[in-house]
Amino acid sequence: DYVHHEADIHFTLGAIYQAAALALAVDKLEKRDTVKRFDISHYQATVNYQGAYNSGARFVIIKATEGTTYTDSKFSQHYNGATAAGLICGGYHFARPGSSSNSAQATYFLPRPRR
Repeated sequence: DYVHHEADIHFTLGAIYQAAALALAVDKLEKRDTVKRFDISHYQATVNYQGAYNSGARFVIIKATEGTTYTDSKFSQHYNGATAAGLICGGYHFARPGSSSNSAQATYFLPRPRR
């Protein structure tokens, strides 16, 4: 009975040490440097790109397409405005899994992000 109890204590101490190590790791992740970023689409008709850059943002991801039929009409405007302000840009596809295959949507998206 004593051995079993001792094993429980060792197991419990091990779990406590692991929990403490995890808490320290999470704390370090929360405090690490991150790149400020944001995403935009046609829903944001006007964007203060320079203001975002001045506030510390360095990256913007811009909606380019959706499904296999929609191309965001503001993509070029957003891309040009963001790059003029010094932001790094990327394009994203808003997937509609129920409307067509992944392959069809990728084929639609890949040639479209243009400045």
